[in-house]
Amino acid sequence: MPFKITYFFQHYPFAKAKGWLVKIIPKDIFNLLEPVALAHWIQGDGKYVASGGLRLCTDSYTIQDVVRLINVLMVRYELICTVHKSQTDQYQILIWGPSPHPRREV
Repeated sequence: MPFKITYFFQHYPFAKAKGWLVKIIPKDIFNLLEPVALAHWIQGDGKYVASGGLRLCTDSYTIQDVVRLINVLMVRYELICTVHKSQTDQYQILIWGPSPHPRREV
């Protein structure tokens, strides 16, 4: 249900870490991050990287959650991803292009 997943990303819980609120990614994100939800995420928080690829702004997540998201992108969607440290304790996901299957039918 794409609506369910989209709604989830708009209303997920926060936790206090290092003095500020951070977004929490659920442990079962592998099953929750459906192709339509991924497309919405890219449209909302993605930006083109001039050297080729895409950057997902995940600055509000802990490094553990960013790694969890990268694992989903690499295993479920076969994308080539790395972590980029944007600021102190803030991380973004880089999806390098071309990945083996950059486009899939939704």
